[in-house]
Amino acid sequence: MTIETERLVHSPPACASCEAQRSPRIAIIGAGFSGTLVLAHLIASGGAFEIDVFEAREDCGSGIAYGACDAHHLLNMQVARMGAFDADDFLRWLQSDGGARAGAQIGLKRAPAATDYAPRALYGLYLKDILADALDKARRRGIRVRVVRAAVSDMFLRKDGMMVVVADGRRSEADAVVLATGNLRPRTPEALSRSAGRSPRYVGDLWSGGQTFRNGARRLSKADTVLVLGTGLTAVDAILSLRAQGFDGKIVAMSRHGRLPLAHGAGARLPWTLTVRPDDVPPTARALLAWLRREAKYAEAEGVGWRSVFDAVRPFTQRLWQALDTRERRKALRRLSLWNIHRHRMPPAAAVVLGALREIGQLEILAARCSSIERRLGGFAVRFRRKGSQTHEMLRPALVINCMGPECEVAQIDHALFRNLLRRRLIESAPAGGIVARDKSAAEGRNDGRIFAIGPLLVGELLETTAVPELRELAKHVAGLVGERVRATLSAHHR
Repeated sequence: MTIETERLVHSPPACASCEAQRSPRIAIIGAGFSGTLVLAHLIASGGAFEIDVFEAREDCGSGIAYGACDAHHLLNMQVARMGAFDADDFLRWLQSDGGARAGAQIGLKRAPAATDYAPRALYGLYLKDILADALDKARRRGIRVRVVRAAVSDMFLRKDGMMVVVADGRRSEADAVVLATGNLRPRTPEALSRSAGRSPRYVGDLWSGGQTFRNGARRLSKADTVLVLGTGLTAVDAILSLRAQGFDGKIVAMSRHGRLPLAHGAGARLPWTLTVRPDDVPPTARALLAWLRREAKYAEAEGVGWRSVFDAVRPFTQRLWQALDTRERRKALRRLSLWNIHRHRMPPAAAVVLGALREIGQLEILAARCSSIERRLGGFAVRFRRKGSQTHEMLRPALVINCMGPECEVAQIDHALFRNLLRRRLIESAPAGGIVARDKSAAEGRNDGRIFAIGPLLVGELLETTAVPELRELAKHVAGLVGERVRATLSAHHR
């Protein structure tokens, strides 16, 4: 799909009456899953909006999560639950002519079934189809949508709205802005020296640094060792990519807890009825974890399995999280790795590959903490200490891949837009991570409810903000809030 880039120019209104009659203007920053879905819902609502979608990457619609992946990367959820508008939407698309063409485009011999784990690249093409369909509907309904291929570097308040500024200085007015920027960059390891971070053998971000990864992988020999920092789903992707690149040397994946994500079970799961209602669980991190353990124990004893417990809890996760105060959320986040390995599971096929690599000794999972990562000729010198040990050991990898997960503290990110938003006090760092958009009066220099966030930026407030079932509901909700907000703003101006 080719999306035309339009010039970013807003002509001033010819007169006051023209301004009074203008359509509400909305800016969406990011054209991945979240930005695409918010756009689609805004267009479907029938509002007479003018919408600018800003995306710095060439690839619109799929985003980094589904656009920068390799052919062997699979969704970590079954097809039947991955629909963008409802659970079955992706499955219906796969059975359509458009889905068949997309499958053939990436070399699939058959359409994935409801219980399959489809290639992520195929899901990226599905999202591009959604974007193309949304733009086509906008044209037919007379809704002006411009896709602007540029990075947004700043925003500031005006008397009657927001001004969005892209990196080259061009500007665009908006009555409301949706921040749909996806995951922030991975956390930088504290142990990483400045020179090591500049090495061409250090991959700081597997997805945006894909060429760095491929160049580094090509230099490897069987005698080399690769260090993967982190053992979550991104680390699983990195290991699979190394194998696909032909690397058959040693891979060491290291995290403080040393646990890989657990695998999805095969086939359909039996439902589990919770023995204690979520509303009856005390709002503390300790009580929540104890409750989950008890439910899992009961489910295992009944032969249903612990995975069904997480399915049963999922509709209540956000409510449980929001019931915790800041102190309890921070306590829970310290145990988040235990939640993640059970909740964010890997496809069975990936588990088989990693299990085989561990069995033959080509993959080692370490529970350890790095003390230092220094650059050396031909690679790095990594000093680390295993969990429970007081003795430091040394590893000399030829390639280091950072898969530690996204930075949750926005203030720590070297990102011009968020740096400026924080400086202007239009957003603030949430106490438990992510951001909170200010909601005070414009006279106080705050955003007056004009900035809306979606996705990982809301992790501290909602916890579950990256999986499709939660995001599809959040995108619909955000689109509704934005539509109401801009209509109310214009109505107030017209009075």
